Amino acid sequence: MHGTKVEVTSRRFVVPLDCPCCGATPDAEITVGIARAARDRASSDSARSVDFPYCRHCVEHVERWESGGVVSAGLIVLGLVAGAAVAALASPVIGVTAALAGIVFAAVLATSRRSQAKRGMRESCSSPGRALEYLGWNGIASGFRFESISYAARFAEQNAGQLVEDPAIRKLLERYKLARIAVPTPAAAVAIPPPLDVGDWIARIAKTSGRVARRGELSRALEAFREPREREQVIRAVSAIELAALLAPLEQLASASDKQRHLRTAIEQVRYDNIPDELQQEMLRDLEGRLSRL
Repeated sequence: MHGTKVEVTSRRFVVPLDCPCCGATPDAEITVGIARAARDRASSDSARSVDFPYCRHCVEHVERWESGGVVSAGLIVLGLVAGAAVAALASPVIGVTAALAGIVFAAVLATSRRSQAKRGMRESCSSPGRALEYLGWNGIASGFRFESISYAARFAEQNAGQLVEDPAIRKLLERYKLARIAVPTPAAAVAIPPPLDVGDWIARIAKTSGRVARRGELSRALEAFREPREREQVIRAVSAIELAALLAPLEQLASASDKQRHLRTAIEQVRYDNIPDELQQEMLRDLEGRLSRL
């Protein structure tokens, strides 16, 4: 991927709630692991993956694009194995022919799948495959690469206070700001609703699908409350929602050692994940308490 590289001086960062590929309102999410080329440079305490919002339309063409490579690789392996078996049991010539036929078929299938992915793109889509790469946390900065220049600008703008200094990114932000100024916003009467109470915020967060969107709502809720008791109520409610998915497999594990292993893995994931501090502390307190009781 040759896109725009953006680095932030933290393992915590704000994720814009737009599809990184086409810019549409997201209604799905994808999990992005550390790019293969960046794994050796990633710190041992780096999150191994991060969640990004995506729209379902773009998820579909990403899945077609990636399945082309996976299926193709599998067919090539099967073709080589079958060719070797035929060569050993019958004729080397027939074996080589069978292997070549398998490779050709795999290439044709991969091309077809990736052509379908390209045809499924909107005009605004930036890539038939994933529109971003996660470069991991290297002990100094978390790195990302985005195919969409506008999404890179939004990501940089929302994390402006912790950007690694880069003249290219500063220039990109200046251009993005000028572009927004050039597009007039129509005047409209704005009705300001009454502020939400704790129960309203908890209900709103509970109805939010996807971890990225849910954590974004949590950040907004915490901005609305200053009283420790109110903040604690919201944090505990979100912690229970987040932990439900992490702890679901626990009941299926028979032995205490398997349960301990699962809890340690969950603790490590939460410790390195892109989670607001107060939520992370509450989740770790719960998980470590469960581990100590086993």
